[in-house]
Amino acid sequence: MLKKIYKFLESSLFEVSIIIILIFLDYFFKIIDFKLEKVEKDRLIYFYSILVGIYTTTITLIGTTIISVTKELLSKRIDKKIINFLLFVIIETLIFILLLIKDENVTDFHNLIIFTFLVVTLISFIKFIIILTLMFKTNMNAMVREIDSKVKYEEKIVVTLENIEKKIK
Repeated sequence: MLKKIYKFLESSLFEVSIIIILIFLDYFFKIIDFKLEKVEKDRLIYFYSILVGIYTTTITLIGTTIISVTKELLSKRIDKKIINFLLFVIIETLIFILLLIKDENVTDFHNLIIFTFLVVTLISFIKFIIILTLMFKTNMNAMVREIDSKVKYEEKIVVTLENIEKKIK
């Protein structure tokens, strides 16, 4: 189920269509009336700054640790896709933070851009959570396989040692 959702969200076409729909709705129907107070902007800046740190940590962990999921990613050749996605999300989030920092002479168009970036970055965050969930499941499955393999290997060693002991007596 998560893989299907991720496949749907994976294409950038989804985000581009969201942006076009939001701009269309605002331009023709003036439906979006989005304004943030200073406190709300500050909270969003804090939240997204923390997200940048989480994204960066995730890239670092994927790139520097040898865990089962890293092996799976490398074997399926999707490691570059995930790292590129995370780098894109970091840039997207930093742009959003920069948009939020501007305080003076904010126009309705600027507010629409902020709202659009808010929606897009939230979609990216959902993608990130789905990716983490898929990676966690993959890692857990690989750990189960490794444990089973280790148990079978140890059982085989015990049986071999018991056979050797029987032959010696």
